[in-house]
Amino acid sequence: MDLSTAGVKNELIARITDRDPTGEWMLRVSGEREGRRIKNIESMSESNVNNYEHLRREIELYRRERELMERELSVARREIELLKRSQNATSDGRHFDGDSGMFEAWEKRVKSLRDAYGLTDDLARIMIGSRLKGKAQE
Repeated sequence: MDLSTAGVKNELIARITDRDPTGEWMLRVSGEREGRRIKNIESMSESNVNNYEHLRREIELYRRERELMERELSVARREIELLKRSQNATSDGRHFDGDSGMFEAWEKRVKSLRDAYGLTDDLARIMIGSRLKGKAQE
């Protein structure tokens, strides 16, 4: 409309009314405002969709992280249990000093401990090595 914007409100309205007596300018301004509102709403909904996708991905990452931590905790618990078994088996075994009369009884005791605690061959060897003394250790 290219009208001056200086003056009081009454003068501004009078200038606009003189220039456009039909009031068409109000519809045009209203339509422009509505268009801007629609664009704002659309951009907000796009922003909300992007925000939703971001939050969904973040939740998925947290879920995977939790599963990984649960698996690691399970492995750590198994390792602790295995160490406890190995320690118990070692403390339950009697020392073997190389006396041939004691070997058979000692061997049976080691085998029963290995089976009772579910020790692997490597852990059983460690247990045997820790319980030898005297001639048997040499």
